[in-house]
Amino acid sequence: MKKLTKKNLDELANSLPTISESEQKSCNGGSFVYDQSGALLGERGTGNDIIIASSLYEAGIGFSLASPEAFKNVLSTMASGIGINGAIGLTYINDNRYAQTDQSGNISFNYYSELLSSNNYYDYLSILHHEHHHQMTLDDHGTHQSEYQALIHQINHSSFQYVSDSLKEDTMTNYYNLHNGQSYY
Repeated sequence: MKKLTKKNLDELANSLPTISESEQKSCNGGSFVYDQSGALLGERGTGNDIIIASSLYEAGIGFSLASPEAFKNVLSTMASGIGINGAIGLTYINDNRYAQTDQSGNISFNYYSELLSSNNYYDYLSILHHEHHHQMTLDDHGTHQSEYQALIHQINHSSFQYVSDSLKEDTMTNYYNLHNGQSYY
């Protein structure tokens, strides 16, 4: 049997891949705690949910119970963190759309969508990446090709592996429908 030494451990450490802090957190889970103004207070516990609270140690409320203003503020903070320009707006549409980007590049989330009930941080992050692709490629806005490319961008982003099963299924269904020349919704 080989003797365990610091040198052996150093060699082993150099041969193994390094896992980033964000990857470690996503594997372990944790609630993302924001205040009403949208400031990230930190993470705690397990899960991938979003909590609105006045401090990291307050119980707070689930994101699905947040006011529309707090909802916009948190999404705007998340959006800014991934390079999206401008504040996030809200729409109140009774359909399957989670979010949309208009011809000027303004992104709005549908406050009435099923996404709100999932309360999954990674669901929102994934949709933000999708809409960010639209914001960056306004020249083909509103086309099937634009939507298809945004879905590819969303699916290929590392956050997609952590989305809820329902968002993953919806996204893949939309991808296959567009791939096969069918309608998006």
